[in-house]
Amino acid sequence: MTWRSAPARLEEWALVAAFALSTVIPLSEALGRPLGGLHVPGAAVYLQLLTLVLTFLGGLYAVREGKHLTLSTAELFREGSRLRAFARVLTSAVAAAVTAVLACGAYGVVMADREMGTVLPIGVPQWAVETIMPAALGLMAVRFAWRAGAGWSWRVVALLAVP
Repeated sequence: MTWRSAPARLEEWALVAAFALSTVIPLSEALGRPLGGLHVPGAAVYLQLLTLVLTFLGGLYAVREGKHLTLSTAELFREGSRLRAFARVLTSAVAAAVTAVLACGAYGVVMADREMGTVLPIGVPQWAVETIMPAALGLMAVRFAWRAGAGWSWRVVALLAVP
């Protein structure tokens, strides 16, 4: 296992674990209640948060694999052309900048929820789970910039669009 594959595997395992939990919780509710009243206290809140986690982990995975939606005309240009390279840098810079702005907004949401002080039934503050939003969006912004081109100069140009 290389150092680059370890974070990828961690992301994938977290995605699988969140998906498994989001499947097990409703099943335990559906089967446990009729068979003796077993249930997960706060199951609806956990499912909401798991959906949030799945959304952002799935987004991270899509950006890492280059399988995210693209609305770019860069894909229409001939492979290897200068126009395609320029369009790729431009679209990567815009994607990185927009995602970074969303990360800042998500950070504000987490800080507002932190002040509310909502605690999940297992004792974990709700805002702690919500930190997936700014963290994932920030990492997505870096990944968009990284995909701007093969050389460091293109990546730096895309990163400079963020501020």
